[in-house]
Amino acid sequence: MISTLIVDDEPLARENLLLRLASDETFDICGQADNGHDALLLASALAPDVIFLDIQMPGMDGLEAAEEIRKSCNAVIIFVTAYNEHALEAFRVNALDYLVKPIDDDQFHETLGRIKKRV
Repeated sequence: MISTLIVDDEPLARENLLLRLASDETFDICGQADNGHDALLLASALAPDVIFLDIQMPGMDGLEAAEEIRKSCNAVIIFVTAYNEHALEAFRVNALDYLVKPIDDDQFHETLGRIKKRV
C-alpha cells in the first residue's frame, strides 16, 4: 500500500482526488488537509509515501509547505493546481509531477505509474 495525503483548500478538489484514487487499491488515503500548515503537521505525524498538494491555498501555500515537508519527510510530492505558471518552482522542490486542474485522466494514470515506480 502507498500511504497518501491529500492537501487542497477546496473540498470538491479533495473529493475528486479521493474518487480517482479509490479505483486503485494500491493507494491508501491516510489523511486530508485544507491548508499548508495542517499538511506539515500531518506529513510529520503520518509520514505518507505520497502527497497530492495544491499550490494556491490561504496562509502557507503548497510550494512553501513542500519546502518544509522536505526537511522532515521523504514523501513524493505531486502538485495539483489550476495554475500552470508555478511548474518551474514545483520542480525546484523536487516534485515528481505537476497536474493542472481539471485533471486529464490519462495524465493522472501516468502519474500513478510514476509514483508506483518511485515508491
